[in-house]
Amino acid sequence: VASCEGCPGFTEDVPKLRELKRYWSAFKVEDVATTPHESENFQYEVGYSFTVPAHERPNMKTGELEEYDPVEYTLIGGMEWTQKGWMVGGLKGEWGPDVHSRTVE
Repeated sequence: VASCEGCPGFTEDVPKLRELKRYWSAFKVEDVATTPHESENFQYEVGYSFTVPAHERPNMKTGELEEYDPVEYTLIGGMEWTQKGWMVGGLKGEWGPDVHSRTVE
């Protein structure tokens, strides 16, 4: 990934989770939609919307597992063809309740 505006939000808890030696429970991602987007900066932009179902994850202060409701995600990444294959750039993400109602057509 050439640039990733959303990555800090996705990865900020990883060091603490390693320290706690606790992780999210297993789950199967529920695909919602894949959508093409017009792009001024890339050959293509593709959106991927999915839902993480109800799951458990550690409380970042106590390490105790807590139950979480399903979370909706939509990611959009720019794609450029290179000699090595597709390069993803400009990855951006949004997540939370009702994200799909704002981002999926």
